[in-house]
Order: sequence, then structure tokens, then C-alpha cells
Amino acid sequence: MTNAKADERHIICELRCDAKDRDRVRELILQFVGPARAEPGCLYYDLYQHIDAPDTFFIQDGWVDEAAVKSHATHPHVAEVMKELGPLLTFGPSITLTTRASDCSFTKRNPTTTLAQSVITAAPEAQQTTQVVAPALGAYTDSVLFGKLWERQDLSKRDRSIVTLSAMIARIHTAELGFYFELALDNGVTATEISELITHLAFYAGWGTGMSAIAVAQPIFARRAIAQEALPGASVAFLDINETAETQRAAMAEQSAGKVAPGLVQFTTDALFKDLWLRPGLTPRDRSLVTVSGLIAVGHFPQITYHLNRAMDNGLTQAEASEVITHLAFYAGWPNAFSSVPIVKDVFEKRAQ
Repeated sequence: MTNAKADERHIICELRCDAKDRDRVRELILQFVGPARAEPGCLYYDLYQHIDAPDTFFIQDGWVDEAAVKSHATHPHVAEVMKELGPLLTFGPSITLTTRASDCSFTKRNPTTTLAQSVITAAPEAQQTTQVVAPALGAYTDSVLFGKLWERQDLSKRDRSIVTLSAMIARIHTAELGFYFELALDNGVTATEISELITHLAFYAGWGTGMSAIAVAQPIFARRAIAQEALPGASVAFLDINETAETQRAAMAEQSAGKVAPGLVQFTTDALFKDLWLRPGLTPRDRSLVTVSGLIAVGHFPQITYHLNRAMDNGLTQAEASEVITHLAFYAGWPNAFSSVPIVKDVFEKRAQ
């Protein structure tokens, strides 16, 4: 499906009810969400509740074209839910059908330049919002974040996208995550790599982080016509394992945690290092880059020594590792970046001996 943005249809639907029916109305509207997101042509489908008037609800949804909107409106599931929902409403559904008036792209390029030469700027929507609320932040975003940080040479824009996504997913910073998914795809990170990155971070930052990222990525994948069949499934041909390194790692894990949490040690071996780490959707170097970035982003400093050594064994250079810290200062905060420095310094020094 390759419809242009001009063909997209974006809907704002307002519904109101009596206070006594509020909870049931919310439950019924939520029944629209899952099935709608699974419909062909759905870009996003979200429910909002007014803060000051909690009996008022808004559904905001996007579709690839008008045909997808009509297909959704006539879907049997919609009619089934409306049988109970309709009588409970005091207003609506009031539907406003719109087209996109602004470009959601996170990159601006001269058509004659290559991707490597392109200059990244904040999306127009983000620029407008920051100018209204925090104009200084908007200026820093353009002049420092994208004007300087993203243009530094010790880390490619592709790698910066991997580091940024890893930090934002690990910290559940979903407000801008969609823009950074778009930017990553434009910077050469593949849909397969994003899929694997999300899966990997579910183990290292918690299952909920993965699920939150999936909700943001789904409409982007749909809009870019990235088919499920093109993404890696659960069963894949594993990469070769370094048996010597794995034996050493397993022995360290057993010594440190075997008597306290033997189940943790077993899952670490079976689910992580003999499964997740062997999946081919990310190269070992990139998987290590994701891990180190996520660990620094959420302040899991005791784990950095092992994983940074593994990352450098997998091909991450010292200059790249150094630049990861600098990049993460902006996306995970200066304290996390500076707190990681003594650990990273120790790894560098010991590897130089």
C-alpha cells in the first residue's frame, strides 16, 4: 500500500455521556481500539478523555485513504459496539474528517543531496509546540541537538538513530518516539532492525517498554507499507555461538547469582545468550550498541563493564563508544552520561593494557 500523504484521512470523533455512564462508555469505546488498529489501512487509533470534562471522549484515528475510512465505518464490529454505546451517549458521535496539513517528516533534505549529507531538523509540529511552550528549548533543539550533535562525525547518523531509539524505548519516552522511528528508517535502520531492537530491549528494560514501543511503531510501519511477512518471526536460523566466551559468561553468572536466583541464571542462558543474542536481525555489534545505550539511559551502571567489553569485542570502536556517551547526555540526561564515564574509562584503560 503506497498511498501518498495527501490521500490520508485523519478523524477526530467527539462523544459525550452522563457521569453515571462514564465508566461503561469508556469500556465500550476501548472495544473499538484493538480491532480498528488491526484493520487494513489503519495508521493509528487512539482514545482520549477530556481532563476538565471527563464525560467527554475523543477518538483520533488515521487511515491511508477514504476507502479505508468507509471500510472501517461499515465494519461489523463497529455496528455491534454501537448497539450498546449509542443509547448511552448524550452527544455524538460528532465526526470531523481531515487531511494532513503539515508534514510529519523529521528530516528536511535538498533533493540533490545524499542521505549522508542531509541536515536533520525537528518536525514542524514539534517546532510549533516548543515555540509556544519553551521557545528556548526549541532553539536548542535546532541549533545544538540537530545542528551540532547529530552532525558530529565519530558516530554515523544510522548509529545515532540506534542509540536514540534504544534510550527512548528504555526510558519509555513515547511522545517523540514516532518521529525518531521515522528518522531511523530515513537514516538507514531497517524495519527488521527496529523490530529486533524493540524485542531486545523488552528483555533489558522490561516487557512494558517493548509493548509501548510497538504501539508507536505500528502505524508507522503501516504507513510505510512494511508487511508483517517481511519482519523476523520467532523461529530464525541462529548466528554461530562463541562457545568459549559463552562458557566463561555462564560460569560468571552462576558464581554471582546461582545460589540466589538459579532461575534467573537459567533464563539468562537459555532465553538471552543462547537465543536472543543469536538472532540475525541485528548484527552482534549493533545488538551490543543497543544494550549499552539502554543500560546507560536507565542508569544500570553495574552491567556496563561486561556489555561494553562485549560491544568492543563485537566491533564497536573506542571512539564510537565515547561518542555514545556524548549523544546519550542529550537523550538520557547529563547525570547518566557522567555517571557512566568512570566505568567506561576503566574499560578503556584495561583493554589498553
